[in-house]
Amino acid sequence: MTTTTTEDTTRAAVSDRVDTIGWGVLFVAIGAVSLMPAMPDGAWLIAAGIVMLGASAVRASMRLRAYGPTIVVGVVALSAGIFTVAGLTTEVGPLVLIVLGLALIVGALYRAQRNDFAPLASTH
Repeated sequence: MTTTTTEDTTRAAVSDRVDTIGWGVLFVAIGAVSLMPAMPDGAWLIAAGIVMLGASAVRASMRLRAYGPTIVVGVVALSAGIFTVAGLTTEVGPLVLIVLGLALIVGALYRAQRNDFAPLASTH
């Protein structure tokens, strides 16, 4: 039986608000960088990485759970943006997708192990 306390409901509301504000800041930052013609290619990736890592830092400072995939994608976006601005060649799109996919898989397997779920493969 699961009981929900007022504190749990309040924390969930704060968490949702932080997520919504983070998404809003992400879209504003990318849009603003895109409107600045003097910005180098890859600047939007730097902005996205900073916002994603910043949102994770805000969540941590509020003692809310920071999501691993957000941190990983933030680091990858920031790194890819810096590489692009510096003139180094990188395959940003595929790299972000691969890292995000691996982070999601590892996270799901870790949670399954931590929660003592049955193995994914059946022994029948």
